Amino acid sequence: MRIRTALAALSVAALTFVARPATAQGTKTICNDGTTSNAVGRGACSSHGGVKTMGTAPATQAGKSSAKAADKAAKTETKAADKAAKTTTKAADKAATTTTKAADKAAKTETKAAEKTSKSAPKDVTCTDGTSSKPGRGACSGHGGVKKADSKKKG
Repeated sequence: MRIRTALAALSVAALTFVARPATAQGTKTICNDGTTSNAVGRGACSSHGGVKTMGTAPATQAGKSSAKAADKAAKTETKAADKAAKTTTKAADKAATTTTKAADKAAKTETKAAEKTSKSAPKDVTCTDGTSSKPGRGACSGHGGVKKADSKKKG
């Protein structure tokens, strides 16, 4: 009788050890939010938005990694294309800006030069007594003041 009991206990223990690896390598539940769960059946992904698929862990990981690699490659190519387009656009904008700035600077320089020449050759002012004097403050102070020009010229 003791042998029967011992054999029964050993068989139950053997079945327990054999069953554990099968559940460890068995199906895993993939939830809608992307998490995996070892639980199967109702309520396996209750706090994760529900069950998405049932599959084996290695197959799920292989599918995820290949999809992830494809997404990463596509993202890298998109970034490279965007960067190339941005660089080209930036170079064209910079060239246009440089040309515009150079033209503006040349025009400004010409304007300043013209103003300088007009200022450098001051015209003499005519005093009220008919004499002429250099322009500036107090130019005709001893001559009765500066003669005002007619605002309306007769032609």
